[in-house]
Amino acid sequence: MSTNPAVGEPVTVPRSRRRRWLTRAALYTPPAALVLLILLDPFSRQWLFGPKIDDMPLSYWQGQLRMRADPKAYQESLTARLAIMLGVRGSRGGYEFPSEAGLVTVALTLVEDSNPRVRASLPVLLVRSDPSPEVQAVVRQLLDDRDPAVRRAAAAVCRFCQPSMVIAPVAERLTEMLDDADSECRLEAAVQVCRLTNGQSLRAETVLRAALEDSRHLYRLTAMYVLCHHGKQMPGTLPAVRDHILNDSAYTVRSVGSAEVHAFGRPAVPLLMQLLEDPLQRVRSNACRGLGKLGSAARDALPDLRLRLDDADEETRSAAAAALRLIDPDQQPLAEKRER
Repeated sequence: MSTNPAVGEPVTVPRSRRRRWLTRAALYTPPAALVLLILLDPFSRQWLFGPKIDDMPLSYWQGQLRMRADPKAYQESLTARLAIMLGVRGSRGGYEFPSEAGLVTVALTLVEDSNPRVRASLPVLLVRSDPSPEVQAVVRQLLDDRDPAVRRAAAAVCRFCQPSMVIAPVAERLTEMLDDADSECRLEAAVQVCRLTNGQSLRAETVLRAALEDSRHLYRLTAMYVLCHHGKQMPGTLPAVRDHILNDSAYTVRSVGSAEVHAFGRPAVPLLMQLLEDPLQRVRSNACRGLGKLGSAARDALPDLRLRLDDADEETRSAAAAALRLIDPDQQPLAEKRER
């Protein structure tokens, strides 16, 4: 029923015309809805019109990277559920990557992804595939991310680049991160700054000293390894390192410290000699190996190493014999005799 504008009287639409309208609506609505659905879904739209990478839509590879970074969130997303329901994409387990060049392209499209876990997964994928200055510029962007986990991941990935290859903006930002509000970001930045400067950074040393006193043993473990590794450049840290090797509550901290403290050079010899009497077998054997690595600089330890040839632990006896040969070749007959 409608109104005739000329006379203002209602006009009755013929029933046959209404039937034609309903028929046309029934005929054209499903195809139109299907076309709309195809155009709205990135996978089907890109399947038809691109872009594609390795003959698959870009959104497919984006989904693979999202699933790798956060499987639960991806499987619960509306896009994934709709795709699985319609049979557009299967819900098979695992994930796959495109070619190396394609992987960089896909990762670059996810730098602004709303999920911080996805963003945090990108630095290692980018730099291990292509440590070029262009890719490092993206890592530099992630070093400013609002989420500390993303900043930590971006800082940690610098280990895959030779120090001489790290671009200046990244190195400068790592130095700034030594004052980051997040303690894990500060520690990771200190590790990378020490690597880039070969331990010549007082600010990084300060962060590592603080981490060595942290209540979390993984912090202490990381700080112990880095401080020992750069011992010759940070000789003033030896007293703090010594205290934790002797007294730390975590076995792993003591073990790593005893294995790496020889990097301080000759000043570490008295500590290593003291560790030869440690109740922990791993610490004693590590001390033997450390003295052996110092060579003739550890001659003062020869008498104590000879005593270790009678150690109750076979590994320690073997390490002591090897150290004796390295420090003084004249000790080889004695070492061989005790090894038999």
